[in-house]
Amino acid sequence: MAGWFGAFDRYANAKGGDVAAWLSAYNAERWRVDRKTSGTIHVAHAAVSIIGAIQPRVLTRALGEANRENGLAARFLFAAPPPRPKRFTKAAASADAIEAVGAVFGRLFRLDHALDADGKLQPVDVALSPEAEAAFAEFYNRHGAELAALTGDLAAAFSKLEELPARLALILHHVRVVAGEVADAAVIDADTMQAAIVLTEWHKVETRRVYQLLDGDPEDRDQQRLVAWIRRRGGTATARD
Repeated sequence: MAGWFGAFDRYANAKGGDVAAWLSAYNAERWRVDRKTSGTIHVAHAAVSIIGAIQPRVLTRALGEANRENGLAARFLFAAPPPRPKRFTKAAASADAIEAVGAVFGRLFRLDHALDADGKLQPVDVALSPEAEAAFAEFYNRHGAELAALTGDLAAAFSKLEELPARLALILHHVRVVAGEVADAAVIDADTMQAAIVLTEWHKVETRRVYQLLDGDPEDRDQQRLVAWIRRRGGTATARD
């Protein structure tokens, strides 16, 4: 991820265009790229998913004031669980499990678009069951009350998380459809929505953890690392340690 951040506006005439394009990709908006060598590239719905790893100190530099104010930081789902001691294991995924997961991905890749009257590709509409909609509404109201008490960068991040159950439910739904767990591909059920809400609540905890890291000064971060080190040792340490 450090390389991705560092590549922003590497062309002299970009002038912030790279970040603006990535911001629009969050909602699969229209992209237009003009290049002298390749001409104009036009993408009607530029949906891009990005996943990567980055060191905490590098992340602090990459998500400085500019990339927080423009909304880039708020568009990421963060995960920074406390480190655990490594333990040797010979456990491995079974051949049947690997084959089953591969088959699910294969069927996901074969999902097709809808077509309009002119034969152009269109998104497929997927509805919520009444129970799924009620679960989302309950989360939305609860999250809204939590959001109202926040300010600054964390409030911006949580404003994006209010829609996360819907995004995750769509992913989980299609996985369950191609795995044969759901018969109706056009309706997201309550179980799928509840699973998406559980994932969202986990990401909210992780987001708070990362923003505490981003907002803390170097001395605070050193103290946090010391506390984590003591916890990994069972919660106690001597002054000599």
